[in-house]
Amino acid sequence: MTTARERPAAVTGAALAQGYITTVAGNGTEGFSGDGHAAPAAQLNGPTAVTVDGQGNLYIGDSHNDRVRKVATDGTITTAAGGGTACDPPFGDGGAATRACLDHPYNVQVTPEGELLITDWEHHVVRKVDTKGIIGTVAGTPTDKGSDGTPLGTYLGGAQAVAQSPDGGFYVATKDELWKVSPDGRTIKRIAGGGTSADDGVPATEARLKEPTGLAVDASGALYLVDSGDNRVRRIGADGKITTVAGTGTAGFSGDGGPATEARLRSPWAVAIDGAGALYISEQGNGRVRKVAADGTIFTLAGTGTPEYSGDGGPAAKAGLNSPAGLGLDQGGNLCIADFENHRIRMVAGATKVRPPSPEDADLSVEPVFPAAAQQQGVSFLLGARVRNRGPATVKGDRVTVTLTLPEGLVGDAGCLQNICTRTFPGTELSPDVGSLDGTFRVHATDTAPPGTRTATVTVSYAYETNPSDNTAQLPITIVKPEPKPRDESALTIVQSVEASAGPGKETAIQVQLSASPAVRVSPGVITQTFKAPKGFVFTNAPTWAYPGGSTGHPDHSIEDQGKTLVVKSNPHVNTGADDQSPLTYTLPMRAESDASPGHSTDGSATIGKDAPIPLSGTVLGTAVKPVSTIGSTAGDDFHQKRNTDFTQIPTVEARDVNGTAVDGARIHFAIVDPNGTGSTFADGTSLTYDTTTRNGGIAHSLAVKAGPHPGDFTIDVTTLDGSGKAVFHLTVD
Repeated sequence: MTTARERPAAVTGAALAQGYITTVAGNGTEGFSGDGHAAPAAQLNGPTAVTVDGQGNLYIGDSHNDRVRKVATDGTITTAAGGGTACDPPFGDGGAATRACLDHPYNVQVTPEGELLITDWEHHVVRKVDTKGIIGTVAGTPTDKGSDGTPLGTYLGGAQAVAQSPDGGFYVATKDELWKVSPDGRTIKRIAGGGTSADDGVPATEARLKEPTGLAVDASGALYLVDSGDNRVRRIGADGKITTVAGTGTAGFSGDGGPATEARLRSPWAVAIDGAGALYISEQGNGRVRKVAADGTIFTLAGTGTPEYSGDGGPAAKAGLNSPAGLGLDQGGNLCIADFENHRIRMVAGATKVRPPSPEDADLSVEPVFPAAAQQQGVSFLLGARVRNRGPATVKGDRVTVTLTLPEGLVGDAGCLQNICTRTFPGTELSPDVGSLDGTFRVHATDTAPPGTRTATVTVSYAYETNPSDNTAQLPITIVKPEPKPRDESALTIVQSVEASAGPGKETAIQVQLSASPAVRVSPGVITQTFKAPKGFVFTNAPTWAYPGGSTGHPDHSIEDQGKTLVVKSNPHVNTGADDQSPLTYTLPMRAESDASPGHSTDGSATIGKDAPIPLSGTVLGTAVKPVSTIGSTAGDDFHQKRNTDFTQIPTVEARDVNGTAVDGARIHFAIVDPNGTGSTFADGTSLTYDTTTRNGGIAHSLAVKAGPHPGDFTIDVTTLDGSGKAVFHLTVD
């Protein structure tokens, strides 16, 4: 973090376009290495802070390495503090900073005199490294003993952030409080937090703070703090009262282009301020760095919200950050970012000059749409343009107007008045580099239009267009004399191109193709087309029509007779223009009924208008079983037997697939169902079920059956274990 009064020099002389991002330290592999070498090749481990001194040297809170690293103006990285073994109080105080022990230095700040202030988080103290490299503790104590009114006698539990005050003292943020140490280092007092109020305009000492993680001071001396747990950035003015300058208190991501106080933040970490009064806020939870312009407008400066490492050499707003933490501005207006989970320090060039994108500014372009082939008199076709957005802003469709000016001989349909067609797009938005708006119109040449080529003009109008040079296109159209009038449906050849095929309860579809030779134009108008499902199938969902050129849609339809009938009312036209070339294909979604028996059926039909119906076929997949001749009797499934004696007839079934081929190895389940209580069982006297397998030509026999002691009827139900085949035997005890 940095203050406006630092105004440090540029970190790097690398030439980057304004608003573009690069990496200035860290290779992305967590660890510790690289001292004495180029900073981008070094290893960092969870950097949480970054700041720049007046000479352009960059300091990094390399938190998980328990060090403060320094990147000199020549790009070489070294250790400035930490890494020592003196890890008991006083943790190396009074000696060289590089021999001292730090424990998670979450924040580092450079004073105007070139000294370092470091929050030693786990030790609950603030350390200072003087210009000779000697370290000492200037506030806090490792022991929780409250406060005796002196900086070294006050417990600063979880000291996270530090900032130089205008009078030469400094501020330090702890878990839920904010303290100020006097310029002479003798006194300390709480100036914010510790209260219960979440309101603005109250004395800061009455305010409730939740994990303040970042501090910065503007040119007027006002103090800004990141109230991370409350998802806000607060300001404490000269009157000691606290207000909110960014965030609503509700975690989320919203508000770009609007007032910062109405925007949602998620886990903000750090804040920096430039000389113009603009704020920079890192959001770990949103993977972004937001900028609040001097007029209070918030927008995304860096990060896409996707936690990744990407985008170096391109616009920062399209780059991936992963839990961005500390921020530091250099004197050249570049913003350094501690990219915590990416173990890197990133830099946004010219960040102070990046202005909030206007909610209106965008570069739109037209992609002409016109028929490549000659068009006949009286035949409609699409003409116009698709509108694309190069950004930077998302465009509201109701502010975009497409105007098509037609030459003599062409007439527009809907949306056209005389030779001018216009369209806006209410209720839509066009994001940069994503999708398009369809600015096409259906037009036709009049019956008296002279044959030949003429030119239409399409223009995209947008009040905030940034590059109007490519917003107009010329559309050449060639008109020829009409062919004979289109014929009705009797000119169509109708075939089933795809058969329904599915197991019981499964989805499938039939396809029916309507075709005509290329020289034959067919357009019967809206007619009724009736489709009957083959046995074992029902229609389920909306049918789809499609042409080879890509045109597709859903016709008006109704499903009747509990799914057995589909009625379509549409115009099955083919070969009338470039977008309806033969064949027209109907796709009719279906489902095999759950109780359908396996087999092939051709009893469905398709009737297109006055044409004769054609058969529609379908196959219910599975294995069918049926009774066959039984041992000791003739073919049949009726059995009679005296009480308490074995049936001489043994129920026997045959399994065949849908093609009529015998199936060996099918699992068959025989089950005695005895609602009348005859007491009948299989011959072992106890079993009511018996499982076996077909063999020797698909044959399966049940066990012998023992008639019960009581007269009456019962059945033996036979099923395949996959449920696709069923049979029933009827038995009587006399």
